[in-house]
Amino acid sequence: MCNFSSFPIFVVGHLCRFPSVLWDSLPHAGASQVHPHVHGLLDDKQYVGAYEELHQSSKKYYQEYGRYLWQDFILIHKLLGLTVEEGRAVAVVPVVSFQSVSLTNH
Repeated sequence: MCNFSSFPIFVVGHLCRFPSVLWDSLPHAGASQVHPHVHGLLDDKQYVGAYEELHQSSKKYYQEYGRYLWQDFILIHKLLGLTVEEGRAVAVVPVVSFQSVSLTNH
């Protein structure tokens, strides 16, 4: 991970080219109130956790099909009416999602 205290921010921006944003707005960790948590992460070698798995999968997809996974992902969802666009930004309601263990009732 990049150490922000060691470098001016413009240097960090050049060294750390694998950004991730984590957003959690559900009542995890015994919080007394539902409140959002946003974490920005930068790394100089790879993405963090599952994001790196997605990155590797997208590279493999391009090698196999000669197309960009994320463009195809957006296109499929757009054809199904599951996107909202604002300028160059696209919000997607995914057809497939992951179940968080913390959301299950015990």
